[in-house]
Amino acid sequence: SLIDGVNYLKSIGDPTDTVFAHYSLGYYINYAGKKNVMDSYFLYAPNFKKRLYDSNRFFYSEDVVLIDKFIKDYSIDYVLFDKDTYNLLYGEKDKNRYLPFFLSNYKRFRLVFNNTEVSIWRVYP
Repeated sequence: SLIDGVNYLKSIGDPTDTVFAHYSLGYYINYAGKKNVMDSYFLYAPNFKKRLYDSNRFFYSEDVVLIDKFIKDYSIDYVLFDKDTYNLLYGEKDKNRYLPFFLSNYKRFRLVFNNTEVSIWRVYP
């Protein structure tokens, strides 16, 4: 379940770690004691339009340079997807493109938690 993934995040790393996910999951990331890039209250976040724009570019990126830049700019330590947001973002789209392709094939990402509802990748330098 999503709660199992949140509990996993809670049990690892450092409170300064940043977890990237769809903004609708930001509350859960905060609950786990980690920082998020955006949450449902993004209107109150600094530079929310840039964060939203950059996040969407990251979700749909086909360019490793852009992915690396986003990770550096936002100090991303983990990437989290739950089944619902994955389907919302990628639904019928080609699974061999965009961020999901890189999560499976780029050496900077390692799957560290996975169940039927949520997957979490660690980001390495």
